[in-house]
Amino acid sequence: MEIITMGIVLAIIAALLLVQAQAMAAQDMGISIPSNKVLMWGDPQMIYLTASAAITPGDNVLGNGSTTVAVCANNGTAYLGTADTDDLAVLTGDETSMTHDYASGERVGIITGNCVVRKIADTAGVNRGCIVRVGVADGAECQDISTGANKYTIGRALTSATSGNAFACHQF
Repeated sequence: MEIITMGIVLAIIAALLLVQAQAMAAQDMGISIPSNKVLMWGDPQMIYLTASAAITPGDNVLGNGSTTVAVCANNGTAYLGTADTDDLAVLTGDETSMTHDYASGERVGIITGNCVVRKIADTAGVNRGCIVRVGVADGAECQDISTGANKYTIGRALTSATSGNAFACHQF
């Protein structure tokens, strides 16, 4: 009888250890996309030009003359980089999100180097792993290669996103 009881106790302990091991197993948490940042990580190159019109941090921008930049046109054929956040901008009360777009004439920091940036998906959305280009519906947003035939590549999507939502993009 003691052998049977001992066997049952050992079986229960083994089951508990198995449950505990499964609970401790590594889980893929995915890439975290901060809502209040444009640059996530990498070794970017920065250039500073003057806005020729309103630009929101995170927008796709293109050269507009020799010293100014503007938001990329829909289905844009030129791409310079990503507008960085404005360090001098006013933050919301909890200091987590930007409330300030660059106005015409303001100095804009543009991220041009090899890094990961936060982008917004165009109307068709963006799929993880796809090549990313300037959006068709909105030049400030991005589309993946399967939804358009824009000439210039921005980078590759590291996460997926539906229309209007943020995703991580490895900018080339």
